This record gives sequence, structure tokens and C-alpha cells, in this order.
Amino acid sequence: MKLKIFLLFFFAVSISLSLQSQTLSNKVVASGGSYSTAAWGSLSATVGEAVISTLSSANAKLSQGFQQPTSVASGITSSSSKVVIASAYPNPASNEIFLEVTLPTTAMVTYKVFDLNGKELITGNFTADALHTTIQKLNLENASNGMYLISLFSNIENIQNIKIQINH
Repeated sequence: MKLKIFLLFFFAVSISLSLQSQTLSNKVVASGGSYSTAAWGSLSATVGEAVISTLSSANAKLSQGFQQPTSVASGITSSSSKVVIASAYPNPASNEIFLEVTLPTTAMVTYKVFDLNGKELITGNFTADALHTTIQKLNLENASNGMYLISLFSNIENIQNIKIQINH
């Protein structure tokens, strides 16, 4: 009889201890990530979360495996609205090729033609008008047969690279 009372008491104590120890904490099983704080708030990120499950009750739902935001961004703005459309034709070419460039703003465009060893063969520039297609003719009579790379620059940044083939 004493053994039954002892076992009953032992199970009651162990169950009450286990019920009190159940809490949800901010733990993530992930292969990488980071957490940082600043004056404006905090930022946390995770990569490669391996465990994903959903816990729910009558008045709450917790999706584990996903970042749980405490605030929501209202929008994202871009510092540049750079949309560049550039092409080179005909490709493959024989003696001349035409560069066709459309930029969102009027800008000076510099072009450089490189061989596959990185040697600069031709360089030049032209003005591309805003939202209008500008066509520039390149003379390639002195270039050998082979593959070449045309790099287009505007305001010292590379805006596009185009691979071309020369066949005389």
C-alpha cells in the first residue's frame, strides 16, 4: 500500500514539474543566420531551416521554421531606376556591327570591345537619349575571326556586356 501511495505521489510530482517546464522559446534549427540590433530596431535572418512545423491552439498559431515578424515593412524603394536595353546585331557579324541602346535617362555611353584574352581592341562613346533607342555603328574590319565581348559603361558603371562573333 505504501508503495502505491509513493508511486502515485512520484507520478503526480513528475507530471506537475513537466507541465510547468513547457514554454515556447525563440529557437531555430538552421544551418546559418544572424541577428543584429541598431537604433532603428533589430534584424534577424536564418538560412536553411531544417525543421518546419505548425503549432496551434484556440487563439494562437505558431509556424515554426519561418521568421516571425514583429513589424512589417510598408514598402521598398530603389535608389536607381536603371532599366537598360542593349543589343548588338547582326551577330555573327562580318565587317560592322550595330549597338542598339535604350536608357531611362540621357547619358554618355562608353563602349569597349575586348577579345577573349582581355585585350581592348576598340573604344569609343556616344550619347544615348532618354527613353529613345540610340544606334551606334562599330567598324570591325580589322578584327580577326573569333569571339569578342562588348562592354557598355555609363557614369563609370558597367551597364551590360554583349558577346559577339566575327566571321569575315
